[in-house]
Amino acid sequence: MLLKELKKYFYKINRLLYNNGGNEVYQFTMPKEVTASVKKLTATNKNTNSVEDFLKEIEKVNNKYKPYSDEITTPEKVDFEKLTFENKTDDEIKQESESSLASYKNQNINNINDEYLEKENTLKNSIEPLRKSAQEETQNLKELYNTARENTNNEAIKRGIAHSSIVFNQINAFNEQELEDYKKIDEELTNKINAINFELSALDSQKEEALNNFNIEYATKLNDKITELKNQLKEEEKEVIKYNNEIAAKEQQFNNDIAEFIENAKNDNFDKEKYLMELQSKYGVNVINNLKSQDIENVATTYFAGLTKDEVKVLLENEQVQTALGNSLVERLKKKYE
Repeated sequence: MLLKELKKYFYKINRLLYNNGGNEVYQFTMPKEVTASVKKLTATNKNTNSVEDFLKEIEKVNNKYKPYSDEITTPEKVDFEKLTFENKTDDEIKQESESSLASYKNQNINNINDEYLEKENTLKNSIEPLRKSAQEETQNLKELYNTARENTNNEAIKRGIAHSSIVFNQINAFNEQELEDYKKIDEELTNKINAINFELSALDSQKEEALNNFNIEYATKLNDKITELKNQLKEEEKEVIKYNNEIAAKEQQFNNDIAEFIENAKNDNFDKEKYLMELQSKYGVNVINNLKSQDIENVATTYFAGLTKDEVKVLLENEQVQTALGNSLVERLKKKYE
């Protein structure tokens, strides 16, 4: 009589404990005999879509959760899944930090190189126009002095003094001034080109200094990133430890509650209904429904492994199968096997 009562209330506990509001997950597994049965069935009926055989497998799951069924079992203990924390080595943290800053580093180095390359090209390209300008100025002077000498000769001929010392001295003065002017043009051009070459030489030093300054800036940024990641890992570790401690406490509380129920249920005077209400307030009422749905989906997935997509599609279109699975699971399976 006690066994029957226990099975009755064990089923109620299963129903009451299976909803955790998304915060706790109890670890249940599908019975080995069900898995073995499904595997055997798919092995012997490969590439078939037997509605009858499939519904039998679904019925086994339904019976497992049927009220007061002899197949109902209630776990006397649970072992909730814990989180694991994977720490990183200093090298891994550095590599991750460098990777996160790679775009920033490359962009800045490229910007510096591009900036000084543009300055270098601008300076180099300015030399040729200077040379061309000096050539044009020299040519203009040459024409100017040629004209002056010609005018002086013509004027001396008119006056009959073409061979006088006055004319000779004037022409010679033109020649000397012309050479002096050419020299000035050459010196000015040389000075300008030398100044440009000096700037070009200085660019290399300026560029090197800019790169060094950025490397210092980058090293600081990298160190900050490494520190940030280390702190983040410490916080993650704390959260994992906190979560696991909370889960362990809830796991212990659940196991204590089940053990207490099992022990007290032996007493005929035990108020089972009141105790169940207390458990419901702690653990919720929908856990068993979610577990049942998951078991059915597991059985369907295993069964479908022996079918083609077309055979699965035909099976899921069957009215009896749709009724047995429910619309939500049918749609989920259809998408899964599209």
